[in-house]
Amino acid sequence: MVVVGDGRYKIPDDLAYTIQHVYFNSENGKIGLDELGIDFIARPKEIEFLQKDKVEKGKPFASIAVENGMVTLNSPVSGNIKEINTDALKNLDQTYDKGFLIIVSPTNLEADLGDLVKGEKIEEWAKKEAQQVARSVFSYKIIEVGDSTVGKTAIKVRFTDDYFKKDLKSTLGVDFGSKEVHFDYFGDDPMLGVEKITAKLNVWDTGGQEAYGVFVKCIIKKPEGV
Repeated sequence: MVVVGDGRYKIPDDLAYTIQHVYFNSENGKIGLDELGIDFIARPKEIEFLQKDKVEKGKPFASIAVENGMVTLNSPVSGNIKEINTDALKNLDQTYDKGFLIIVSPTNLEADLGDLVKGEKIEEWAKKEAQQVARSVFSYKIIEVGDSTVGKTAIKVRFTDDYFKKDLKSTLGVDFGSKEVHFDYFGDDPMLGVEKITAKLNVWDTGGQEAYGVFVKCIIKKPEGV
């Protein structure tokens, strides 16, 4: 078993995987999403099985509805479908067991396994993929610069707390507020086409230029951008 992402994701080392994170279990014929793939698609709502009798390697066999679109899954192998798991969606937390999508009887297994991620390659691949998931959350520090009593606090409150107040008192030292912004990134890969991005914005309101000079060194640490 390969464990990555600070223990968040378990990737069995006896399975084979596509770069879409669709796994194939050669012992029982199960096909499904690995734990990283489930986290990539984020909050699946519905699964539609596109094939009823057989699947073809590299061709769509299922689509998953997410909040802002559809994710299409391609089969890792060719074969005849033996079972379709209509309860997969509610069991994705047990994806390698009860949460599988379909069971197939492969028809060209040796050739189909050739380009899948398997064996010793799994650990390095899974670590890189886990880092990609981690990069979906960004933290930014925004520092307001300006003289005292010019309205910096009003801007901060309007942005972080979503209201406007006219009679705010001047900031003494530093004031702080935060807000999370959620949005979607649409990539080229059909599996990772909708990536959920969270930006954590921490807004620092300093009490004039003098306070800015004092606090800036302790506020800015490891920024993603300036």
